[in-house]
Amino acid sequence: MEQDDSQPGAENPETPSNRQRNRILKAGESLGNYRVVRCICASLYANYYQMQHVRDLHEVTVVIFHPMTREDPEFLDRLQSFLDASKKFKYERFPKITEYAEINDRHCLFLEPVQGMSLTNYLNENAEPGKSGIGPDRTTRILAQLHGALGYAHTAGYDHRDLSSDHIFISEKGNIQILGLGFKSVLGIELFERIVSASVLPFAKKEAIAHVTSLDALSPEYRLGMAEDMRADIYAVGMIGYWLLTGMKPEPANLTPASKLVEMLPKNWDRFFKYSMMKDREERYRSCKVALLGLKEADPETGSERAHFVQRHIDRIPVPKGIRQRGESATSVYRITVISLVGIALLALTAAISGTILSLGGGSEMATKAKDLDDADLILRVKPARSLVTIEGTNLSFLIRDGQLPLNISPGEHQFKITAPEHDPKVHTVRVLKEELTRSAVELNPAWAVIEVQTEPEAAIFFVDEAGVEIQIGTSDEEGRYALRKVSGQNTYAIRIKKAGFQPYDIADEEFSVGEEVAIEASMELLPSIISVQTEPSGAAVYVDNLRIGQSPIAEFGVVPEEMHTVQVELDGFRGATREIQMEVGEAQLIDFGELIPRSGALAFDLKFIGREELDLVELSEEVRVVMERELFRTDAAELEQILEGWHEIEFEHPYYLADPVRVRISDRETEEVSVEFRPKPAYVELEVPSGLSPTVLINGRVGRVIDGRVQVPSYQVLQVEIRIRDHLNLRRSLELEPGRTLKWVVTPSRIPPPVLEKDWKVPYIGLACQWLDPGSYTMGSPLKEHGRIPNEGPQTLINLNRGFWIAAYETTQQQYEWIMEANPSSTRGPKKPVDSVTWAEAKEFCQRLTEKERRAGRLPKGYVYRLPTEAEWEYAARAGSEGAFFFGEQADVSNGNFQGVYPRDWEEGRPSSDFYGTREVGSYAPNAFGLYDMHGNLSEWTLDKYNGRLKGGEATDPLPYPSGKEVTLRGGSWENNAKLVRSASRDRVSPQTQSNSIGFRVVLAPGL
Repeated sequence: MEQDDSQPGAENPETPSNRQRNRILKAGESLGNYRVVRCICASLYANYYQMQHVRDLHEVTVVIFHPMTREDPEFLDRLQSFLDASKKFKYERFPKITEYAEINDRHCLFLEPVQGMSLTNYLNENAEPGKSGIGPDRTTRILAQLHGALGYAHTAGYDHRDLSSDHIFISEKGNIQILGLGFKSVLGIELFERIVSASVLPFAKKEAIAHVTSLDALSPEYRLGMAEDMRADIYAVGMIGYWLLTGMKPEPANLTPASKLVEMLPKNWDRFFKYSMMKDREERYRSCKVALLGLKEADPETGSERAHFVQRHIDRIPVPKGIRQRGESATSVYRITVISLVGIALLALTAAISGTILSLGGGSEMATKAKDLDDADLILRVKPARSLVTIEGTNLSFLIRDGQLPLNISPGEHQFKITAPEHDPKVHTVRVLKEELTRSAVELNPAWAVIEVQTEPEAAIFFVDEAGVEIQIGTSDEEGRYALRKVSGQNTYAIRIKKAGFQPYDIADEEFSVGEEVAIEASMELLPSIISVQTEPSGAAVYVDNLRIGQSPIAEFGVVPEEMHTVQVELDGFRGATREIQMEVGEAQLIDFGELIPRSGALAFDLKFIGREELDLVELSEEVRVVMERELFRTDAAELEQILEGWHEIEFEHPYYLADPVRVRISDRETEEVSVEFRPKPAYVELEVPSGLSPTVLINGRVGRVIDGRVQVPSYQVLQVEIRIRDHLNLRRSLELEPGRTLKWVVTPSRIPPPVLEKDWKVPYIGLACQWLDPGSYTMGSPLKEHGRIPNEGPQTLINLNRGFWIAAYETTQQQYEWIMEANPSSTRGPKKPVDSVTWAEAKEFCQRLTEKERRAGRLPKGYVYRLPTEAEWEYAARAGSEGAFFFGEQADVSNGNFQGVYPRDWEEGRPSSDFYGTREVGSYAPNAFGLYDMHGNLSEWTLDKYNGRLKGGEATDPLPYPSGKEVTLRGGSWENNAKLVRSASRDRVSPQTQSNSIGFRVVLAPGL
């Protein structure tokens, strides 16, 4: 029974797990000329020690790799390549490798001494009082150094991939050093998993210091069996940084924001950790330099000393000349069992492990390996050349590869134990003379394997060398037994067993181990009978007894003789075929299935014609043609009775009808009925339009597409066709056309006529409704007795207007303004609300553009333009023949218009008042006698007049706008004014550059000034 070596003190040297253990040396133990000071870091595949030289007391850091690295013949080559390449790599955050050595059959590296303590101990000793972490300042400085160092390494081609808080050391001055750069890549994924699988270590007996282990920081891509790259290091640094800042190990799948764990922490830290630890590495920070930029953004004070500290490390990362993909492919998914072993091992390594498992040498100075042959006291020559030599009674061991071991050794008699793979061990005694070179040689005996073969009676047994030459060594007895002895690994050959009528049986050399007694059941198979299979066409899948053996033609295939076998062939599109055969031993037979029958079915059609009587169906159906595989068929064609199995695209043709293509699956020996609905082909209207005009065609109210002057329209339908041409009257026509017919329409458009004097007018397209005002006279201004009157409303003046004009029924809307100006400055938005916040110049530009458009369309009466009204014209329109304060009387409240308060001020209480803010849609209140809306309130309106503090007085005929002054007159009042300021006679003044949400305008079509 195998000894349980999981307990301390288990020392059975033959137990494989004991031979593979990675023991932690205790303080005071020796390694060559060095003495262990302390174990500073332990991992699954290597231990790190601080050591001191026994003579000059200088310190070094020593890395001792796991014993299983000796079992990988390529490990030393990978390590040597890494050491050669790393000689050019220098960065203060990574201890320099000074020497490689093999000591007691272990790979060892000597490094510059590491300073300070691990991050594990640092957090334990420096957590802020009352908190778990070390705070954002110290965390930032550590993360900046980590990303800076790793970023520098990445550009040089080195990744870490095994970071933990035990691998990172920090000095008293706050400088960090990182152990293990590139070691995991040197180890290789296969060797790493083998070490993990073999390293079941006991749990620690005391609670370990909280730390971030290699397992914690293992990248998601490695767990998923994907190739790793430098972003695995970014993930690990994010894990360690979160732990330093919060004192808690993060759970990336359900990450608690750090800002919720650390008081007053800026939320930018949450973003930094989120993009450091994304499960999908494509969403993770792409490089350490990008991660440093994220770290810099975590500090809200961009000019702070912390931010400058991060920037210095950003600047130190060189820009790589090219992007290199590094990393080894994970050959298998990281199994759950292996992950579990990692967890056990990492927990164990954080505590003191008792028990001696493997000695690494030291403790005796009786023998050392000589530097060269001339300086040796003893030259021991050994066969085989690669052997392990141990001096009995000591813990000194030497691994030799070239067959000789030069030693400096004390005189006297010494016993050497020599071991080698596939050889029996031997103890060799040598007497070393004083001051005389002693030579000695020893050769190990090969370890034999004893093989008992059970096979067919009287079968011939052969050795087969690498060249394939057979050498008969015997014959099995009547019961089929044969015994032989061979050396495993020597003169590589296989064993072959042969007997007439049977397949030869080969036993490979790899099946034997040193010193084994092996019983092999060599069951030989009868030679098969041979069949060949042919089909037309070839390429059919061939099955023998339901086992697929290939595609036809099959030249030779063996079957068991004297048994019934079923041979089947299957080919897409063809019906399968089967044969039953029974053959004699060694018989050969050709099975020719001949021409395979295509799998086919038939098509039938159910034809329908939209809008046609049943009596017409026969005649219409006879004109249908089926299009399949680019060929035309009648619906009753014989070819449609034998259509190959599978999917087919079918189209239909008819002189006057259309049908959609169909996709049909034909099954073997079945008829598929297809329902086809035919609709009439369209008709066309061909338009002949005067050149330079672009018509828009509406078919039953929907826009039709005009292509090369033709419009497609439905046939057999009554259609209302309308033609619209800009600035012309619409043309309408009712049509009903047969399928395929083209109707030619000669279009003779007429221009939209201009406005007619004495009739109301609506500007086309823009929808600007204008009321015609006849010539007339009125008294401008207010009488002295009018409540709320101010001096600028007098003296009253008799105004005579000798020419009629049009004025907009509504204030200019936002929709109208956008149509002309392609802008909308309004603060209170709505297409039917009046445009506000326009300057005097913008209002006049609107009128000018509208004038130009209507002039080009030929719709301006002679001498008339669109413009702002004069003050005289505005008040004439507002009064609409009235003489009081308002067109509706001498009292006003908010039911009469969009303004504030009541008029007069002392009017009876209880009348409605307004708390409404902003404009209302135009036309929300009753119009005056001229059909004009919002003349009192809503918006104050621009006029053409500059402001004059007094009216002219007396009598004036067709007065021109007042020409001088820095301000412009506003009329009508707005939504924010009191009722007394929206009277017909009320006047206001503002700068022409004013933009206000209480100012708008309306236009007049009137004689030009």
